[in-house]
Amino acid sequence: MDPLDIVMNQEKVVPFFQPIFNAEQQLIVGYEVLAHFPTKEGMVSLQPFFSDPTVPVEYKWAVTEVVYQKACQKFKSSAQEGLLFLNVSTDVILSLDVHERMIELFQELGGDEFLQHLVLEFSTIFDYDIENIKRLFQYFRSYNIKLAIDDVSYQNSSINRFAFLEPEIIKVNIAVSYDQDVGHYYREVLDTMGLFARKIGSTLMFEGISELSHLHVAWRHGGSLLQGHYLQRPYESFQTPDCQRVKLQEMIGSFIRFEQNKIREQLTLTREFDRRVQKVNQQKLQEDADTLAENLAYQFDPEVFRVYICYSDGYQRSANWIKNNDGKWVADENAKGKNWSFRPFFLKQTLQMEKHRTGILSDLYHDIETNERIRTYSCPIGQGMYVYFDLAAEYVYERDWLL
Repeated sequence: MDPLDIVMNQEKVVPFFQPIFNAEQQLIVGYEVLAHFPTKEGMVSLQPFFSDPTVPVEYKWAVTEVVYQKACQKFKSSAQEGLLFLNVSTDVILSLDVHERMIELFQELGGDEFLQHLVLEFSTIFDYDIENIKRLFQYFRSYNIKLAIDDVSYQNSSINRFAFLEPEIIKVNIAVSYDQDVGHYYREVLDTMGLFARKIGSTLMFEGISELSHLHVAWRHGGSLLQGHYLQRPYESFQTPDCQRVKLQEMIGSFIRFEQNKIREQLTLTREFDRRVQKVNQQKLQEDADTLAENLAYQFDPEVFRVYICYSDGYQRSANWIKNNDGKWVADENAKGKNWSFRPFFLKQTLQMEKHRTGILSDLYHDIETNERIRTYSCPIGQGMYVYFDLAAEYVYERDWLL
């Protein structure tokens, strides 16, 4: 469509409302406003209009103002109690300096109390001076308006900038995680984003959920807010809050059962490894750490590819016993005497193992030396020592409950 036609007929713009669900209660807790325009073929999204860098910012603001007016009026007249997510063009707001006009508009439409229902979604913010964005955030936040950073992906997941801006909501586009070239790396970014969001008090929201697997990834990585066509498409009208509750409860229930089965399998593996370690350890009590590590390596072949023993304070007692490309176990003395207590999980896990006298299976992670996704099993062996087994990548990939 010709941008000029849209601007000249801006009164025809229609706001659609796409529901946003919360994972806790499976209810609609808000709506994102998506501008549409009538054509002979039916209603079409104006997203291309707003994202086109050749369209003058004045055009974009003229249409944006109409969208805000219509959406806010409809939201308030229907007595909605949730949140209203409004998209903000960072380029428009900085170029035209319309932030004060936005507040005036919102106050005219609903008064000061209405402002607490608003969430302003900023996209492409990292293309601009971060100090200017920070001041803009502070201005809107002073009016009790919530801020969201939109379209977060592996290309722009700059942790330090999120920490600086402290958005109430971090909105992640789940579709990017299914890029075949970066999928598993992006899922690790999602793990980091989930942890980071909790640390700074932000809510993690996933958009673009278009299939069941997307929903599973969002749920598994701590998505508190969920949005996408798989859950509900945008419509001109508002929906009943529990319209998808039964469906979401069924799907989340299936995720829970799937994850519980994985955990049961992992616990069974841990108990079996515990038994095998103790059996070897009882027979080799008088052996030094290197000999014991070597014996354990042979006993756990082919499940593992690296074995070593550490003290509870992090110092490595044995060499690394590593299976080479020829399938033979060789000792790498370089790691002996190094201290691993700086790793965030190390001291906590050794104390847990000491208290419960059982082994622990780590989360899935990338091994620095092999760049393979693996897990590590560790187990107490007495005298303040712990043995560590790095599971072979082939062993992990052959068991979906380890992935």
